[in-house]
Parts: sequence; structure tokens; C-alpha cells
Amino acid sequence: MHIILIKAFNKKPWRSSETYRRIESALNAEFERVSVVIAENGTQLKSELMKYSSKSPLFVFNIAEFIDGTDRAFIPRILEELDLPHLGSSCETILNGLNKAKAKELAMASGVPTPDFFLVNEFSRDWIKQAEAIGYPVIIKPNFGGGHIGIEDDSIVYNNKQFIETLKKTLQNFNEPMLVEKYIAEKNMREFSVGIIGNETRIVLPLEIDYDNMQVQTKILSGTAAQKDLEKVKLLRGEEKLEAVICNMATLTYDALKGSDYCRVDLRMNNTGLYLLEINIVPGLGPLSFLPFAAKEIMGLDYPHLISLLTKESMKKFDGL
Repeated sequence: MHIILIKAFNKKPWRSSETYRRIESALNAEFERVSVVIAENGTQLKSELMKYSSKSPLFVFNIAEFIDGTDRAFIPRILEELDLPHLGSSCETILNGLNKAKAKELAMASGVPTPDFFLVNEFSRDWIKQAEAIGYPVIIKPNFGGGHIGIEDDSIVYNNKQFIETLKKTLQNFNEPMLVEKYIAEKNMREFSVGIIGNETRIVLPLEIDYDNMQVQTKILSGTAAQKDLEKVKLLRGEEKLEAVICNMATLTYDALKGSDYCRVDLRMNNTGLYLLEINIVPGLGPLSFLPFAAKEIMGLDYPHLISLLTKESMKKFDGL
């Protein structure tokens, strides 16, 4: 089997050179032939991949949606155009997962509860009425992308004045629609991150966010905390009933978006219920990412075995692999 590893570096620790080094090492230990493709834009990536498209059997290991730079090519779309078997969900599913509002709508259609929300495309004071209808506090965050980018302490607003100031600022800074969502308050709040691996056979890996041991003022997974690797998690112990409910909701979300191979689902709970926050359809595989930690602590899978499992489970979808 010939494995093609696409390296698309960026400033995120889960797409760093160290992450790719670990993945490449794991693939080399498992498969006879591993080639690396690095491209600066979509045109170059497509050209490089076409060199391999007529050769078989091969499999593409890719963990990125975009190539950073002026040409933000959508990598899964290129892989589908070239009909190359590859790790991860379809282009359509990834696009839906990157669109927080769309992902919530799909999940809600399958019976998954989410906090009340609405989408803001342009600034207007008229949005105050919808924020008041949801009820403060609300959290304002960019609708697209992952990595908790654009989510910081001041994303949570408690009155009309803060709402207008934050909405105006975030629309200007990110130049994209903002998701305004009922904030699941911190009193008696717990938050969970649930990894899922596999397709016909599922491995579900629930973790709890360990805010008590995080150096943060507000109990949110912020962009700053993600970039600085301040996020901490812990295992659920002795709560089998709660764990079953959490895992079921995560699996329903995964299925609602037609996820494939792996994902991570973020949930938050307080006295009013358990709610979907978002789904990360291409979760990080960095040294400190949640999924590798969960695989190690819950399943006893070290990093090389996790990469091998992801690859082999994904290959089962494709005839001849």
C-alpha cells in the first residue's frame, strides 16, 4: 500500500511540523511506502497529486481543510475531483461541519438539542430584539472555521450595550457571519468533548473539560487557550448513565452530518439540560490534542497505533483497499 501524506502547515499546534513528523513516523512504521506532498496552493497540490492518481493501490492521509495563503483551496474537494481514497469525511460534510449554524440545523433535525441561536450577516441594532428573546447571556462567535478562533472572554455578553459593541467588532474583525447563541451559564455547568473513530464499528471516547485545572478566567474553550495549549481534560469516572447519554448525543450528531472516519463533538450541560455546542469534523491530531489523549487513556492506543487505526478504518470504505 502506498500512502500519500499531505502536509499543510499553519500556526495551529495541531497542524504543526511536529504533528506531521509524528504522523509520518507512524505511517512509515506501518506501511511499506509513504510519500509526502507539500504544496503552497491548490493548483500545485492538484498537480502533485495527479502524479499518483493513476497508480494503485494508494491512500491519501490528509488532516487539513485548507492550504494557508492567498489560495485557500479546499483539499477534500481536490481529493474527490481526483477520485483519490482519503482519510476523513466528504467535502460536503466538512463544509457543513465548518458552518456552525448548518451543523446545528442538521443535528436538530435528528433530535439533538442545541442552545437557541441565530445568524447575523450584517450589523444592525435590530438584532437586539432577537438577543433579548433568547435571553442574556449570549455568546457571539464566527460561524465558520474551527480551533475556537474568535471565541474569547469578551465573546460572552450580558446586556444590550455589550451585545452591540461585540457584534460590531466581531463582524468587522472577521468579515463573516456571526453566530449568536444562548450561553450555557457556568453555575453547575460541565462541558464534554467526545471523540469518535470508525464507521460501521464505532469507538466513542468521552472526555470532560477540566476547567478547574485550566489557567483561564472564563470557563470557555477560547482561541487563546487552544493556541497556547492551555486546554485540559479529564476522564469520566463512575458515571455510566451520564456517559451513555453523552456518547449517544455525540453519535447522533456524527450521523446527522454523515461524518466519516473520525470527529470530535463538543457538548455542554447545566441544570437545564445537555446541549450540542459544535462538531469538529476534522479534529486535531497534535501531541496535545483531545483525540490522541482519549485514545491513549481510554483505549490504551498509543499515537502510532491510533494513526494506523484511523488509516485502516478509513480504507475499509474504498473498494480494493
